[in-house]
Amino acid sequence: MVIFSCATCLTQPLNSLFRNRSQSSPNSHPGKSYDASKVLVSSIPWGTIGKAVEFTVDASKAGEGNLEITISARGRNIPTQVHPQGSARFVVGFVPLEGIDHIINITFNKEHVPGAPFTAKIHTGKYKNTCYSHVHHIMNGHSTIKNVA
Repeated sequence: MVIFSCATCLTQPLNSLFRNRSQSSPNSHPGKSYDASKVLVSSIPWGTIGKAVEFTVDASKAGEGNLEITISARGRNIPTQVHPQGSARFVVGFVPLEGIDHIINITFNKEHVPGAPFTAKIHTGKYKNTCYSHVHHIMNGHSTIKNVA
């Protein structure tokens, strides 16, 4: 689980963005306005066991508050890396260890962002046929086409 504070201006030093749960709360910014519906999350790509899955989170228009990202599989939290890109934009990554759906829960000040929770579809990597992979993506309504090596 990753919790950090963000503000539209991001005037805080980078190392103060990451906080422990005990230091963060939705009331840590009294009187400040925010809108969790303004947090944008990119499409979640299909993943393969042992290979990093990355997506972006843009909280630049959401105001000030705490952004929490949790990725889990079979009810267990998965180690997650968050790479700040500046201006309250982040690249989030994780490495799946099982070929099962991974649940991505993202909240801003304890409110779900639009579309959350998300599901990352993870396959075992057995299928090497790119054509099959593209058909499988289309059949499941997933718009990201990714070549399978």
